[in-house]
Amino acid sequence: MKTQREIIFILGSLLIVSIAWVIFNIQHNAQTSTISEALNHDITAITAHFNIAVITKLKNRELVNPSYTYISVSSSLTTNNQATIAATPTVSLTPSPSLAETVIPTPTEAITITP
Repeated sequence: MKTQREIIFILGSLLIVSIAWVIFNIQHNAQTSTISEALNHDITAITAHFNIAVITKLKNRELVNPSYTYISVSSSLTTNNQATIAATPTVSLTPSPSLAETVIPTPTEAITITP
């Protein structure tokens, strides 16, 4: 009997919360979705001026169906014109001064105070 009362209490609470949620959503939408008279006066309709010649050209243009295939450029070259080049990467490193070698001026050297 106790669990049945708890279930009825939970269902009743959910019903009240759901009804309140719907009512507050309706009220919120009614207040925020209205257009003021000043803004409504400034809104004008879009004029329907279409360029008929461009629309006709678009309707009559040729449709292109892509083939989604890759054509290799090297297959079109003849073997006589191809040269094999072996590239060897070289790495050159230049030493940079370490933090121990870097001279950082102290605040007393950088600021001079004149009386």
